[in-house]
Amino acid sequence: MVIAAHNYGAFLGQAVASVQAQTCADWECVIVDDASTDSTRAVAEDLAVADRRIRYVRNETNLGEARTRNLGARLTRGTFIAPLDADDWWHPEKLQRQLAAADDRPDVVLSFAAPILMPGNRAPCAPGYFAAWATDFESGLRRQNCVYHSSVLVRRFALEAVGGYDAGLPYGVDWDLWLRLLERFGGSRLRLIDDPLIYYRLHDGSMSRRWDIATRGTRAVAVRHLLRRGWAWRHPRSAWRALDEQLWREVDILASAGQPGRAVRTGALWAGLSPFRRWRWQRLRQRLLAAAGAPALPPR
Repeated sequence: MVIAAHNYGAFLGQAVASVQAQTCADWECVIVDDASTDSTRAVAEDLAVADRRIRYVRNETNLGEARTRNLGARLTRGTFIAPLDADDWWHPEKLQRQLAAADDRPDVVLSFAAPILMPGNRAPCAPGYFAAWATDFESGLRRQNCVYHSSVLVRRFALEAVGGYDAGLPYGVDWDLWLRLLERFGGSRLRLIDDPLIYYRLHDGSMSRRWDIATRGTRAVAVRHLLRRGWAWRHPRSAWRALDEQLWREVDILASAGQPGRAVRTGALWAGLSPFRRWRWQRLRQRLLAAAGAPALPPR
């Protein structure tokens, strides 16, 4: 597996401990430190000394999320690659369950699992968490990245076939990778294990909370894959729905990041352009009330 870390020394020990606690003991772990300035180096070096299955590599300059993950993947030697974000951790049966699923379906190139969100939701997602979304896998994944990065197990040849993570994107490199795997191999070769097998940490320092990068990055991924190979023109209804959900995600990100003015401008533009104006204006009103601290009203 690959752990890419930048200034996550406070979390790295827990992430690696969850790897060492796996019921499947046949693994190697490559930690790539992307020029951290905190305790990441000291923590990683100690872990590598204590366990020979762990290797530590440090970038002398900050290469960014995609390049660091690609470097880690190249340094691994196994048939499968399991990325683990340094601030997340795994259920003890995560690898065993996914490897068993891979043996059962050799054609599957990527498997992923449901998350337990920490600390915002300490209860696991119930069985069937992704069921409705997974029934229409292709359009569902194009609308939203529901594949948690740390939950994935991917075959090396498939990752290499699509060129790994795209270093040209500011954000959403994992979502872009899943979509390229979808386009290359088809939805039937991406498999959901609908059990909570990862713990996804919610905290202010996570990349997903950086609203400026998040909005630009997810928009770039959505537009790229809606337009690629004419998918939007073949499926206009699904494409419209995907764009609609993407824009409202941006409104939510901006509102939760303390940018109500930008949230209002973004939402008002879309509400005015939408053919379903009345419903969109009601939705924008709810966002404004939420941003102002008032309780959201139920939809009418």
